Amino acid sequence: MPARADEEWTPGRYREVAARAPKASGRVGIGGRTFHARVTSITHANGGARRAADGLDYDARVERHRSRADELESEGGQGRAEMRAALTACADATTRKNGVVARRVIAELPFEMDADARRAVAERVAGWFEQEGHPTHWAVHARNGKGEDQPHLHMTVAARRCVRRADGGWEAAPAGRSGVKGGGGAKPVLAGPAALRAWRRAVVAAAINDVAAERGIRLAAAWHGGRLAETGIERPAKRRRPEVALRAPERARADDRGLGALNAAVDREDAVDAVREARAAHVAARRRDVAAARQAARAAAAARDAAALRT
Repeated sequence: MPARADEEWTPGRYREVAARAPKASGRVGIGGRTFHARVTSITHANGGARRAADGLDYDARVERHRSRADELESEGGQGRAEMRAALTACADATTRKNGVVARRVIAELPFEMDADARRAVAERVAGWFEQEGHPTHWAVHARNGKGEDQPHLHMTVAARRCVRRADGGWEAAPAGRSGVKGGGGAKPVLAGPAALRAWRRAVVAAAINDVAAERGIRLAAAWHGGRLAETGIERPAKRRRPEVALRAPERARADDRGLGALNAAVDREDAVDAVREARAAHVAARRRDVAAARQAARAAAAARDAAALRT
């Protein structure tokens, strides 16, 4: 699926674009360059197929996200209509309330690569999912929400293996029955920490390094799918805002409380104690918020009960 280069969208048409210098990274160590690659789950309980389908519009910068269309570098995989049908099939095959319908992937990409090379990396990663039988839609964004050059990959992956029916529709493998001997079914893709670690190393990092080698692209360091310590970087990992916060500014302000101070402390090499304190402050703030919300809910319930008694 080609990028929408023929549409009449110009960079900065709806917002100011910041300086185009590449975003600096503190992930290069003596053993290689680790990278950010996050996988989240979409279940029946947190939105199901509808939320996953909305994510396709966000990735492709269409519908209500068209004002950020200048960020889209390339797009591919299953078409959005086909992907929606596959996600619906996965939802129909998943009966548990917390059953996984889709996986959402956000992965960092090298700024040393051009758009064509980054597209090749995305196609290889998506191809791995497709070979495993999981329909996948992907999009590469050249910049982040602040207008900084920060290429990254978004993917929506059907959590269960899907096959084409004779009528052209999708049919998903049935979900397994947890805790039931001989329950049958299949686990969703990338289930468990071991599968995630293997995927980061054998799929994402391998695709980036192979494409760079094939095209003669010199990276600052070979990309490594392990943790910071495995690449020789001795600092705590930075905390990331929840993905949903990226889409809702009002939630971003609430969910980012304390994380700015924590990440600033991480940037200072001798700030382990400051990092611990910042994390503790963040946890304490969130606990206060939860306690206040519960107290407000109890007060509202008591008021409703009192009103009912009076009537």
